[in-house]
Amino acid sequence: MARTLILAALVSISLAFPQNAQFEQYDSSDSVRIVGGSNASLNDFPYVVQIMAGTYFCGGSILSNAWILTAGQCLTDINVTNITIIAGALHEEGVEGVLLKAEELYIHPQYSEPPNDTEAGPDYDVGLIKLLQNLTFSDTIRSVQLIDENQQIAPGTNATVVGWGLQSQDVNASYIDVLQAVTVPIISQDECRSTFNLTEEYLTDRMLCAGYDEGGKDACTGDSGGPMVVNNTLIGIISWGRDCAQENNPGVYTNVAAIRQYIRDVTSL
Repeated sequence: MARTLILAALVSISLAFPQNAQFEQYDSSDSVRIVGGSNASLNDFPYVVQIMAGTYFCGGSILSNAWILTAGQCLTDINVTNITIIAGALHEEGVEGVLLKAEELYIHPQYSEPPNDTEAGPDYDVGLIKLLQNLTFSDTIRSVQLIDENQQIAPGTNATVVGWGLQSQDVNASYIDVLQAVTVPIISQDECRSTFNLTEEYLTDRMLCAGYDEGGKDACTGDSGGPMVVNNTLIGIISWGRDCAQENNPGVYTNVAAIRQYIRDVTSL
């Protein structure tokens, strides 16, 4: 079964719909965490945030003082009034951070879950949170630069994934509550489709793959929605994968370049 990491049609703002209905609270027991990473500094990644619904369950990235980018899967079954965002915290649920509430939630209108037997993850996996009150920027709270629309990332490019991590590949292991960063190389779409035995229908151009053939480093089972960056430019959103940091099992990320217009349509950024 594919694990969702809780890590391009052009649509108009009229197609983006706020998610304000009442749903059950998200179960954070299946959340995704960084494996094989090292301790990170908020000065290096001041745009990473935690998304809470009682407890931490997803990551996100600051786009501006009013907008947070995350994965669509993080917002599908949650009421906007239940969400709290923590910015500027090095530790998971850290008291040193700034707490903010959400005003509106948006999920890409073409967001879709695949059939279970494909062992794939969601397509158009992107969500946006409009904050109820604006952030005040500081050395540890800043916005991230977005990749240009439809820009290609060459296979072999090293990208950095940020979140809160496990101490080993065992998802039952104790976790590290300090922000983690791990570097993984981008894999070509053809190689990724071959590895997963998936066609373009289920491993789409809205997805990026990254990881080592030998495994050991990955985003794994609360960091869906967190950032993947190259030189502090956001290129991916942690989305899904199969097995944590295992051999020939890359992580899959939402391709931000492919859904860049949607972000612009909703946020005007």
